[in-house]
Order: sequence, then C-alpha cells, then structure tokens
Amino acid sequence: MAGLVSDPARQAQDTFRGYIYQILRSILVWLDLGDDEHLFLEGAEDLDRVEGSKALTEQVKDTAGSGSITLRTASVVDAINNFWTHRTRNSGIAIRYRYVTTSGIGVEQGSPFGSGRGGLDLWNSLRAASYDPANDEHIASIAQFLLNEGKLSAPLELLLDQASPADLFAKVIQPIEWMAGQQDGDALVRNIKDRLVLHGAASSIAPADAELAFDALYTAAFDAAKQKDGAPLNRAQFLRIFAGATGCHVPKQDLLNLMRAALSSERGDLTVQAQPIGL
Repeated sequence: MAGLVSDPARQAQDTFRGYIYQILRSILVWLDLGDDEHLFLEGAEDLDRVEGSKALTEQVKDTAGSGSITLRTASVVDAINNFWTHRTRNSGIAIRYRYVTTSGIGVEQGSPFGSGRGGLDLWNSLRAASYDPANDEHIASIAQFLLNEGKLSAPLELLLDQASPADLFAKVIQPIEWMAGQQDGDALVRNIKDRLVLHGAASSIAPADAELAFDALYTAAFDAAKQKDGAPLNRAQFLRIFAGATGCHVPKQDLLNLMRAALSSERGDLTVQAQPIGL
C-alpha cells in the first residue's frame, strides 16, 4: 500500500520555519559572543563559534512537530558522525558539538538503557560530570548500542569497538551535548528582544528603541548565512548595528543650526563658526 501524496507546499513551509529558527538561534548566540570570539554561519555546521584553537559547533533543528529524538534518530546518528569528521579534519582545534532541537528526548524501543531512560538522557548525564570508572558500563552500553545499529562511519566504528571507556568518554561522550526541548521560535524572539532591552538599559536607551535593533540583527544574520565563506559575525559588529538602529542621526548642518539657536536664546546673538566636528 502506498502512502498519501504529500503536500510540497507544506514541506517547503516546514523547511522555511526551520531556517527561520536557525537564524534566531544564531542571533541569540551572537549576543553572547566575547570580544575575541567569531560566529560562522553555515560553516562546518549551522553555527560555528570559534575562539583561537577552540570551537563550539551547533546543529539547530525546530523539529518538535516530528516527535522526540533518540539514538536511533537519523539526524542524531548523522550528528555523531559529523562531529567525528569535523574533529578529524580540524586536528588543531578542540571541538565541542551541540545538537540543539525543540524536540524532546525519547526512549529507544525495547528500553536498552533501562526502563523509562533514553540513551541521549544517559549520554547527557555522563558528560555533565568528570570521567568516573564507575560509569564504564554505561559508556560501553552506548557504544555497543551504536555499533549494533550499524550506521556509524567506519573510522568511528573502529574507535567505539577498540577504545577504552575512558577514551570514549574523552573523545566522544564529553564533547557532544544534546540540547533537547528548547524554546520555540516565538519564545526565541521574546528572549532576544529582552536581551536587547537589557543591553540598551546600560546606556539609558528606552526599551522600545532597543528592540528596534532586532530587525537589523536578523537581516545581518540572514545575509551572513547566505554567503558561503563570508566574514564571521562578532561582538564589534553587534555593537555597531545596535548603535545604528537605536541612535538619532542628525546632519551636521542641522546640528549647527540647533546649536546657534540654543546659544542665541541663552546668550544673545552669538556666531557659531562651522568647525569640523566628529559625529
């Protein structure tokens, strides 16, 4: 029996919504950048946050409508393979990998990691602490599950088959984080605008004016994502865009006229010579 014919328009809508979510996530990360950090969009992954010889790369998905994720989810397995590929290709960079999704974490069929516990939940709990030999059995159970599924790349299969639990923890478990159940796009917009308001408050910028920077930041992030191998986003660029969106720009001649009027009203008819000034 053949399935129902799908609606291409609906599929395109889902793709478009996912791309919007990725841009919103990019803006939120952009606001967190330190002075020496750079954010590359559509690089190794959706987002690559780089500082010197360290990188945090993110795969971003708005997939809550598709159900929960497990270690059997195709995109999860792809993420593990992708992380290992990035690590191999960038041997001089300490790479961490973050899988960000609006989907929740589910439990694999058959509950191979214990009743009611998902493999990704176990993974996150292991990486949240330092390596402990007492967890070797849990580390080995994740490795064996992935090997049994048979969908890993050959180099990664070799590692999982031969490496010690301590080695697996350091090279695979600890660097990969599963950030599931994240806020939806509407909540991200509210979060971003709240951050802009708080940033502007430090300079006594009104909340409504601070929120004006949102559209300009979205446009800049969208443009950066479109341009392969383009310049990365950084904190200085954010500050310029914020200032441009919230500032009041007065032509020099109009400013001089205002100064003349103010001086004339307070001190009499004084002459203000047009000297070069920096605006």
